[in-house]
Amino acid sequence: MLRVVEFDFSNRKDNAIPFENISTDCPEGYYYWINVDGEGVDDFITILQKFCPDTEINSEFLMGDLRELLNIFHNSLHFTLFETFFIDDDFVTVPVHVILGKCFLATVYERNSRVVNKMLETYHDDFINFSQSPGFLLFEIIDYISNMYQHTYREFDEKIDKLQLKLFEKVDDGIFIRVANSTQQLLDFRTALVSSREIITVLSTRKSPFISETTQPFLEKKGNLLARLSDDLSNLRAIISDTLNLYMGYVSYKTNNLINRLTIVSLIFLPITFLVGVYGMNFAHMPELNWEYSYLVFWLLVIFILTGLLLFFKYKKWI
Repeated sequence: MLRVVEFDFSNRKDNAIPFENISTDCPEGYYYWINVDGEGVDDFITILQKFCPDTEINSEFLMGDLRELLNIFHNSLHFTLFETFFIDDDFVTVPVHVILGKCFLATVYERNSRVVNKMLETYHDDFINFSQSPGFLLFEIIDYISNMYQHTYREFDEKIDKLQLKLFEKVDDGIFIRVANSTQQLLDFRTALVSSREIITVLSTRKSPFISETTQPFLEKKGNLLARLSDDLSNLRAIISDTLNLYMGYVSYKTNNLINRLTIVSLIFLPITFLVGVYGMNFAHMPELNWEYSYLVFWLLVIFILTGLLLFFKYKKWI
């Protein structure tokens, strides 16, 4: 599906129009927002070729796996931002392509875009009340993406807090899988955030006929916000690592205590086992066997050894 909004800055009006009515001559004061989902890409490429006859952007370029997230062409500018959010416990990223031209901005995405949906709800009021130049559309995209990153960061923070509490409850081997998944999701989020931060930094500093100078200071603030957020993400990764190390130390401590108890029990029974082994030998002449008090003396000796060992262990504070 392809939707077009025509902005008339001279008369402060905006209208949704059929894409066939777009004026590619770029009349003064007019600007277009072209919103394209996966089904409208071919129609968009047709329009784009009219705006930019020598464009290098085609449907394979937009829907394929891109190596470069920022592409600067002679008559347009292309970059890719990534929406990030959770669906249940799954971390999801949605690429949104943005193409800037002399008198248009296009958003292209293959699946439902939350950022674009928010823009569709607010663009009219923002255009009437706040816009100073066509750059307000670019700012809105980056503003909503930044807000989404902040929300995703808070969700990660809450998720890691719950994971920390879970580590010190009754856990099973699956906890390591959950920690590994959270770490991988955090890395994926950081990749999306850092790439967006770099793109926004370039947009806020590079002179371009497609970006108004009045918009660049606002973009710079968003770039600084994402820079701080990426630093906070590094702290979250460190927290996961430290928590897991603490948990492993706690498990080692409990294991050592168990081994110590087993060792003490073994030491207690070792001399008794020795006595039993001696008197279990089948020698023909063992004087104690014919002595009337041998059985009583044996048990007194056992009790003496046990008591002595227990007092010694207590004195050493092993028990």
